[in-house]
Amino acid sequence: MPVDTQHPLYNQAADRSQTVRDVVKGAYAVKSQKTRYLPIPNLEDYYSADPITAKQAQDDYADYLYRAQFLGVTGLTMQGFLGAIFRKHPEYDLPPELDYAIEDMNGNGTSVAQFAKQVCAEVMQSPFVGILADYPDVPTGLTESQRRTINASATAKIYPIESIINYRTETIGARTIIKRVVLREDVEVESEQDRFTVEIKRRYRVLELIGGIYHQSLYDDTAKPLTEPKPILANGRSMDFIPFHTIGSQSNQFDYSQKALLEDIADVNLSHYLLSADLMENLFIHGRSTLFLTSDMGQEQYDAANPNGIRVGSRTAHFLGANGSATLLQADAASALQVAVDAKLDDMQRMGAQLITPRTGTETAEAARIRASSESSQLETLVDNVSEGIEDVLESMALFMGVQNMDSITFELNRELFPMVLSPQEVVELRNLYADGLISREAVWSRLREAGWIDAETTDDDLDQQIGDGIGEEMSNSVDSVN
Repeated sequence: MPVDTQHPLYNQAADRSQTVRDVVKGAYAVKSQKTRYLPIPNLEDYYSADPITAKQAQDDYADYLYRAQFLGVTGLTMQGFLGAIFRKHPEYDLPPELDYAIEDMNGNGTSVAQFAKQVCAEVMQSPFVGILADYPDVPTGLTESQRRTINASATAKIYPIESIINYRTETIGARTIIKRVVLREDVEVESEQDRFTVEIKRRYRVLELIGGIYHQSLYDDTAKPLTEPKPILANGRSMDFIPFHTIGSQSNQFDYSQKALLEDIADVNLSHYLLSADLMENLFIHGRSTLFLTSDMGQEQYDAANPNGIRVGSRTAHFLGANGSATLLQADAASALQVAVDAKLDDMQRMGAQLITPRTGTETAEAARIRASSESSQLETLVDNVSEGIEDVLESMALFMGVQNMDSITFELNRELFPMVLSPQEVVELRNLYADGLISREAVWSRLREAGWIDAETTDDDLDQQIGDGIGEEMSNSVDSVN
């Protein structure tokens, strides 16, 4: 089979991902796809052999598409999810050899925090995302000074699922390992005819284990090899695994059948779009009045009496002759469509879009905790997967940089997705518990910090210096200001 052979489940996964991406991008992206998301109502007329009929049907569809209303709920929901995860900066511990990655994870100046945000966004929109830890092709045995001179550092590159066209795994004993991964890359190259023109060339990168050793090779857009498989060394040593890491919303496995976090919401968002198109079409047809005229006058008499035709409006008058009458008819718009549209919006709110819906009325602290817990369960799984996956990527990068102690590498995204709700009454209870000697000052500070009453960067020592022994009085003042 040629190198561009696709996994049996690839097309379906790529198509599902493309749908979610379009919905996240919003109205322009969805409407640009036209019939992919909004079918033609009168298909037979649209492709009629009669040019007049076909032109009218095509114009009608253009109006139908224009009037359809698309609400960008899925995109706003994703921004809400990302805001919840990154309301606090990721925590990480890296060895000196990887300090550069804090500000430049991929060689393009993307910080590790921004890199993590890009990964989270990808996982929300597709079954999984791939990250390749790699190292430039430079001579082995370079000193640290020589590495810095030529910018020789390990990097991490994100591959969306559309670029991961095939893979193969192998089970050895109780362990499943990645045997081969085929990546599709679109590379910008300068035109040979015009240096100001950039052309997109497609190529394929193959990562595979040959004889238990990690190799890479490249193929052109005709599936012909550009390079022979070459072993990739990490600090002068061959590698017995492929440093390509997958991260998904449900698991960090190669699994095209995984469901993207936003897939269900996007599906309902599109259903809402379809119903809104029918609703707006219904309002266009039934919401405008139609004038009916009756008269004993003949056509010539009518034309003579009304030389400018009939205009509907309060400032015009028309002569209809004996027994003439005019009736303005307006049909009732179908209310069932509006009910269905509203129901779809409610569905999206229940499925996660409530993160962007302002809450009205009062809510007890316990109710807020229960709501936050139910809303965040899938997000917490995603956070765990991304944290684990990026930590694995950093460890692979560390191998290239000659790091010996992998235990010194940690990476963790914020897991407190929602601010802890701490009512004034609970603050009073904290003050009383402290006053009675039942909890320590540190416990009070920790609780207030979790609830956002104290800045996360402010240490306990800073607070002690600012407040001294007046913790009870200070907390009373805080409670009074809230009340």
